[in-house]
Amino acid sequence: MGRDLRFGTWFWVVACMSALLVSSFLAAADLPDSASINLPPVAIEDPLPQTPLEAAGTGITPAADVTIHISAGGGVDEVEVRDIHPKTDFDAFYRTALEETLRRWRFAPALVDGKATASTLKWQLEFRPPIEQGAVQVTSDPGVGLGPGLLLDPEMSHRKRLYRIYTLPIEKQQRYLRELTEKAETFLDPARTTKLRSPLVRVITDHPDGEQAARVIAGNAQAVLGTLQQALCRGIPVEPPVFRIQIVVYSRRTQYSDFIEAVDGIRETRGMFIPPGLIVYHSELPSNEALLSVLVHEMVHAFVARYLLRPGVVLPRWFAEGLADYFSNSPVEKGKLILGKRRRTQFYRAPMRLWRGRTEAEVSLKSVWSKIVHGKALQVSALFSAGRDAFYGERMSEYYAQSWLLVHFLRQGKPEWTEESFPSLLLYAAEGYDPRAVIDSLYSMSPEELEAAYRRHVKKF
Repeated sequence: MGRDLRFGTWFWVVACMSALLVSSFLAAADLPDSASINLPPVAIEDPLPQTPLEAAGTGITPAADVTIHISAGGGVDEVEVRDIHPKTDFDAFYRTALEETLRRWRFAPALVDGKATASTLKWQLEFRPPIEQGAVQVTSDPGVGLGPGLLLDPEMSHRKRLYRIYTLPIEKQQRYLRELTEKAETFLDPARTTKLRSPLVRVITDHPDGEQAARVIAGNAQAVLGTLQQALCRGIPVEPPVFRIQIVVYSRRTQYSDFIEAVDGIRETRGMFIPPGLIVYHSELPSNEALLSVLVHEMVHAFVARYLLRPGVVLPRWFAEGLADYFSNSPVEKGKLILGKRRRTQFYRAPMRLWRGRTEAEVSLKSVWSKIVHGKALQVSALFSAGRDAFYGERMSEYYAQSWLLVHFLRQGKPEWTEESFPSLLLYAAEGYDPRAVIDSLYSMSPEELEAAYRRHVKKF
């Protein structure tokens, strides 16, 4: 593979602390045992508040001071909106929108002496104005017939969009990718935008650490590509890419959210891969591991689309997202992804110090395990049939978590599956076959047997 994965030390630079000092602290920290861990609550599902329809078009973008009361289970028990500023006649609508949004937030609960406990957070949130689609579309050359406006076409299905993109001549794919990238760049801060090229990727970011941040991102991206090639394409010759993957990293979450609004993406995400080769995400995440996880997740989507899928084929959502999470939830040891394991703890950012707590993967696993025990988990058949609205709806975190665990089961439930059954399943899916049609023969299990075996796998993972 040639390169090692690194946690971006630039993410931890705060106030007078240098990246070198933080890196040294990470290496030398003497961690307490679990019984003495104290950890503030960390948001793991935190959709941004949207401007209410009643205030659309007014141009008002207020900020709000809120207090959030969090249960020991990580849910939001109560929301107090202390102030909205500047004050307008629409305050009641903003207040309602805030309360409805914040009650959907979920946290890794605070820990006191290693035990989950209820807590209170005070926060300031900023509303973002809805973006008019006509103001952000780029008019494409009539000969190309694409451009970012393609992603906003309500009459075209996701599959048809991808088919149009991936069946274009290479020069038109490149032109389309250039238009998308240029649109993504308009949401960066031009005064501090850095651009860097490596053999396989091009990084564009307005992170305060500039070139240092870009180099870490590019190095990690290339290491991920090497890992994916070894894990998914072993023994298969891979053609060199005709164009670099474009990676745009915003320093603020609101920039990312505005761009996603512009291309009609899934808003409750941290990152996104847009065919034929654009990855966008933001760096306002609670930990280095979370930042690396987002990059790995989106690089999996880019790799699968570029090297595995037949043009026009789209993996089922559970398979695409589960495969991406299978890699992104894997721990990094000595600079390498250790596939099939999971990170149990990670460092979280807090003012002027670092905390160590459970990873989001660990929290997701415990949640799914609990739902299985209490008979509330999603059925495998529900994962198989989930469309866009279901998968990215109110139970999005459950669909993601169970898709990851199902892929983990299908690849590592038995030793021989890693080298035999799972590669065959992936090959069939990449050629356009419905995985449901081949799983029973590849794994010698009926749907009922698959469901039972998957649940046993989760309980002992």
